Amino acid sequence: MSDPKTSPPVRRWVRVLLVVSLGVNLLVAGAVVGAFLNGPPDRRSGASNAEMTLPYTRALTEDDRRDVRRELRRTLFSDRDEHGALAQSYVRAIEVLRAAPFDPEALTTVLEDQSNTARSRMVKGQQALIAVITGMTDADRAAYADRLEHELQKLEKRGKAWNRGSRDKPDR
Repeated sequence: MSDPKTSPPVRRWVRVLLVVSLGVNLLVAGAVVGAFLNGPPDRRSGASNAEMTLPYTRALTEDDRRDVRRELRRTLFSDRDEHGALAQSYVRAIEVLRAAPFDPEALTTVLEDQSNTARSRMVKGQQALIAVITGMTDADRAAYADRLEHELQKLEKRGKAWNRGSRDKPDR
């Protein structure tokens, strides 16, 4: 065993990396538990946020995807306080999970805070997408709509549950 007085301090980036890694692990665990509790996607009502976003993203050109990423970096990743709060929320979740007696209300609060952060990020992502689409010409936007329709058709062929209303093509 090494003496704590003589061992080198843990670098800040290592701590941040560990917290981020823990966060990712908790997200994956949450997704697995959610999938287990909700059953397969086609038994659920509607599609998840990721399933709803994916066709929009895939239908973009590579240049447009780059522009959306640039806009997201500008809006999401410029807020260092939000990142710190998100990392701290996972630390808080761990504390709540380890506490005896277990307080389900405290965990509910942590998860609700994380959900609010996720919703905020989703809105920022939508705003970035809208900003890119707004900059498109009418012809580019029509081509984007065609690619989006194609992406949705591919998902339908794979058996994804999509409620598009009428199966007929919209009037153009």
